[in-house]
Parts: sequence; C-alpha cells; structure tokens
Amino acid sequence: MVKPSLYCPFPLEIHPQLERIRARTNEWLTRWGICVDDAHLQRLLRLDTGFLAGAGMPRGDERRVQIVSDLMLWETAIDDLFDETALGKDPSDCAVVAAKVQRAVEAPKPHVYEEEPLAAALRDIRTRLEAEGATAVQIARWLQAMRTYLFGSVTGAFYRARLQTCDSSTYMTHRLDSIGTLPITSLMDFAEGFHLPAVEWGAPAVRALTELTILLTGIQDDIIDASGNRLRHTDEVVSGFDDLNIVDLIAREHDLSRERGLAQAIALHDALIARMAALGDAVARQGSPELVAYVRTQRSYVRSCFEWYHRIDRYGVRADSAPVAPTPSHGFDPVSIPSIACLWDPYECESNDAATAGATDAC
Repeated sequence: MVKPSLYCPFPLEIHPQLERIRARTNEWLTRWGICVDDAHLQRLLRLDTGFLAGAGMPRGDERRVQIVSDLMLWETAIDDLFDETALGKDPSDCAVVAAKVQRAVEAPKPHVYEEEPLAAALRDIRTRLEAEGATAVQIARWLQAMRTYLFGSVTGAFYRARLQTCDSSTYMTHRLDSIGTLPITSLMDFAEGFHLPAVEWGAPAVRALTELTILLTGIQDDIIDASGNRLRHTDEVVSGFDDLNIVDLIAREHDLSRERGLAQAIALHDALIARMAALGDAVARQGSPELVAYVRTQRSYVRSCFEWYHRIDRYGVRADSAPVAPTPSHGFDPVSIPSIACLWDPYECESNDAATAGATDAC
C-alpha cells in the first residue's frame, strides 16, 4: 500500500471539543435521512468530518464548527449521489437536484422542496448559520460558493457519463469548482469568530490564496485516491479514461506510467503548498488582524485535509497520522498549466517595500 509523503509546513491543531463535534455531526446525519441506504449511512458515519472541521478550524466556536462539520457531510452525501448512483449516469438529473437544493437554501421561506431530504438538510444549515450570528455578507458569500460548487459537481457528472477526459489545465479549472472546499473557505471567518471584509476577501492576492487552498485539498484527494484504490499496473502508460484525477491526467499528457504520474502530481502539490506559504506570509505582513486570521485558518484546513485523507478508509489508505515530507519535492513546473499559472504572478504585497512591513511570523 503506497502512503505518499507530501510536503506540508503547517502545524496540526485540534479543536478542544472535537469529540462532541463528532458525536453531534453523526446525530445530525442520522436525523436528516440524506443517505441513499443504510450502507451509505454507515459509511458516512465512519467518515469523521468532525475531525476535518475540528482540525481545520481549531480555534472556532464549538456550535459554529459543528455547522461546518455537518455541511461537510452534506457535501459528501451529494457527491456520492452524483458519483456512485444511477442518478449520476444522467447529468440532467444531477442538474435538477442541484437546482432544487440551491433554490431551497436561497429561499428558505416559504419552505421550498421540503420533501427533498438534501434540500431540507441544507436549509437547516442555513437556518443555523443565521441563528449563530452569520452576517448577511457571510451568508451571501456562502450561497454564491454553494452555487459554484453545485455547478462543478454537475460538470463532473457530464464528464463521467460520457467517459470524457480533459487536459490538466481544464481539470484544474473544474477542480476549483467541484471540490467542496470553496463553501468551507467562505465560512472560515464565521466559524473562527471574525469577519473578513469584502474588500480583503476579494483582493487578488487573497483570492489566489483561496484558490491555492481549494486546489491543494483537491489534489490531496486525488493523490490519496490514486495511492489507495487506483494505483494499479503502475508500470503501464496511462492512455484511456479511468476517472478525472490529476495523477492520470499528468501521466496521459506526458506519456508516463501511473507511478511516474503520481510522483509528478506530488511535485505539483508541493509547489502549490510552497507558493501558498510564501504568498500567505506576504499577505499577512500587510493584512488586517482579520486577514491574518483567515490565512491562519486556511493553513489549518489544508493540514486538516491532509491528515483526514490518510485517517479515513475511504480510499483504502488508513494511517494514524499522515506522513509529512520535511522538504518539498521538485520536478514539475506548475506554471506549465495555463489555468493556474496566474497564481505565481507577483502581487503588490510581495514587493520589496511591502516585505519590510510587519512581522513575518504573523501566522
């Protein structure tokens, strides 16, 4: 069993109320009936999104982190519906489900699509966000993130239904939408008790950091998936459709074996996380206390995901902790992927003058 070591310079921190968050998330899942059958329910009960949320937002209010943990399980349930059931074979059916749940959460009164468990459960999450003090700006940010995520999920269904692949640049664009991290990043300030102003949330360098967070969690998912269930016939060159996964796409584009594709994907991951660390330091040197807190939470979440992917048994890789490489691997130029090359553009906060302002260890 391959257990890849990935570079991650961010520390692992655990919420002090992790066990209560875990237990209440499982209670929530059972109550709302969003699983396709009992086997699916039992699998999601073992998923432990409580750890993912608790380590990703370790400084947050317990009730708020609880909501994020529940949302993570909701995202997994709809991902499984689109990926692993008969409904997922028809992208138009997936689009109908996505439209219903989005409308239900955007218009919670009167109760729209109350008979749909996924819609009702997502409405419950919105109601609790408001009850726990989420601002109108935070709610609007989250709703837009959910719309983007659902669009990406339906797009993935089209690829799978047609057994259609794409190049790595198109895939990275798709991954920015389809991984459930964007809705989570939109709630980081809510969960950890600060309010990130819109002017900072939308700043180019901050937007780049958010995209790096999303891409890293998606690529970690792909690498662990390939290392567990799908790294087979490693000496064969990848040529046909297997699934949308950065390991196979890199191998196919560069005429590599799957094993070499995995090594290249790890190098891509490490380049992304090194960029995230450097840019985050630059942003924090000039940012408000709220922006410094956002950068810190992003880092906690990336480390949380890396640990979580190893700890769960979803991909056939199970470990008590994730193997962290002490230094980044090299050998893949991320700027060669056009859709993400802009993440290495120089930002104003990285100028020489900006580098002299503030403490370098703010995060």
